[in-house]
Amino acid sequence: MPQRIFQYEIHDYIGNGKNGEVYRGLDSTSGRQVVVKLLRPEIGADTAFKTDNRKRLDCARNREHPNIATLLEIIEHDNRIVLVSEFVAGRSFQAVLESGPMQVANFTPWVCQIAAGLKFLHDAEIIHGNIKPSNIIVSDNGTVKLTDFCLPRIPESNETDLVTYKRELIEFASPEEVCCGPLQPASDLFSLGSVLYKMLTGQPPFPGQNAAEVSRQILNFKPDFGLLTRQQVPGEIKLLLKRLLSAQPKEQRCTDCEELIATLEAISHLEKQSIENEIGGYSPSYRLYLLLPVLVVLLVLLWSYLAGK
Repeated sequence: MPQRIFQYEIHDYIGNGKNGEVYRGLDSTSGRQVVVKLLRPEIGADTAFKTDNRKRLDCARNREHPNIATLLEIIEHDNRIVLVSEFVAGRSFQAVLESGPMQVANFTPWVCQIAAGLKFLHDAEIIHGNIKPSNIIVSDNGTVKLTDFCLPRIPESNETDLVTYKRELIEFASPEEVCCGPLQPASDLFSLGSVLYKMLTGQPPFPGQNAAEVSRQILNFKPDFGLLTRQQVPGEIKLLLKRLLSAQPKEQRCTDCEELIATLEAISHLEKQSIENEIGGYSPSYRLYLLLPVLVVLLVLLWSYLAGK
C-alpha cells in the first residue's frame, strides 16, 4: 500500500470489501479527511469492463446531497482504479447493530433520510447496488448518509460462482443480483428491506451457512415476519418490510422511492397521531394529572372557609 496517491496521504486501514481495500486519508491540499478505496485489480484489467465502470463512476462523481457521501475523485494508480470520497465521522449501521437492535423510535427518521438519498441517486439514473449496514452512516450530527454507491459489479466469472462468495457479501443482495440480472431501483429497495429487517431484529432475513444457502433463501422463501411481531415492531413498519422484501418487484414490492417516501409519511402521521392521543389529546390519566393541582387548591380553600366558620 502506497503512503501517498497524488495529493492524498494514506492513513488508517478501514476494511476490505468485495470491491477492494478501504483507507482513511488526508487531502494535503485542503486538509480535508477523505476515504480512499483501491478497487480490485481485476476490475480494471479488462479494457471494455474498465470503460463501462468508468462511465458509471463518472456519472456519480461530485453529486452532492445531504444524505449521500460525495464521490470526489476517480484516479488510476498502478493499473488500479482509486476512488476518493467524503469522509463521514459517525457510526455505521453495522456499529449500531453491534450494540443491539435499532430502536423503533429511530426507524422512521433514519429511513426517511435513506429514502431521500436513494431518490436523489435514482433520479440521476444511478443504482446504489451495494446497500448494506456498513455502507449506511449515522453522522455525529444525526444525519444519515449512504456511502459506496455506484461501485462496479465484480467480473461475471466471479459473480456467478455463488458458492465461493462469502455469506456476508450476498446477505443483503436482491433477487436480481443473485440471478446476475440488471439492477433497478427496486433492487436497492429490496436490499434496504434486508438491512432494516436485521437492524430491527438482530437476525438476517435470509439465513444460511454459506452464499449458496442464502441465495436459495432469497429466491425461494420469505423472511420470518413473526420475528418482527415478537420484537414488538409496529404493524405499519412490519407491512412496509413485507413490501420491501417481496421477490416480485413488479407485482408486490415497493418499486421506487416516491412510493417508499409516501409510505414513510403515512407511518410518521400515524406515529404523530398516537403521540397526540397520549399527550396532546390528553389521555384520561394525563387529564387527571393536570387536574390534581386545581383539586388541591380547591380543597385548601374549602378547608379555610370551614375553619373560619
